[in-house]
Amino acid sequence: AHGHVRRVGLEAELPALRAVLADVASGGPPRRHEASWACRDGSLRLIAWTSTAVVESGRVEYVVSTGIDVTDARRAEAALRESEERFRTLADFAPVMIWMDDSEGKASFFNRAWLEFCGTTMQEERESNGWASVHPDDQAAGLAAYTAAWDRRAGYEVEYRLRRHDGVYRQVVECGAV
Repeated sequence: AHGHVRRVGLEAELPALRAVLADVASGGPPRRHEASWACRDGSLRLIAWTSTAVVESGRVEYVVSTGIDVTDARRAEAALRESEERFRTLADFAPVMIWMDDSEGKASFFNRAWLEFCGTTMQEERESNGWASVHPDDQAAGLAAYTAAWDRRAGYEVEYRLRRHDGVYRQVVECGAV
């Protein structure tokens, strides 16, 4: 769709490409590398290459390289990283406590307001799956409300006591959607 490749990558990338091919040609293990390639239409595409030596009678006869165009995938990855970064920045400046789980239900993010209120670190909260600062007597009810919502993929609301950085427990209302 993007025309045939006009040349073997960009000039700046040729030394690295030659080094990879020389390593494989000298009997090294298969290597993966990425290189930008110029197409006849003037566009640049990012190609992920795998280069492997073909050995016959104990001797490297030639190197086979196969490439896959990963341009769109890398752009999508960059857009996702940028989107996540924007979310985290927005969440850190929100005047409420925010936390988020990953797709497996494990705590993955706590905003600055949460961490400052509790006096904990992101690592401590992740390790406890968000329960480090919840009063022990309230954890079962909180977990039950969250688990029920998770199973139904629904919203929920639960009250519990959350330990502030000075050790005092404060009543909070948690509203969420799973």
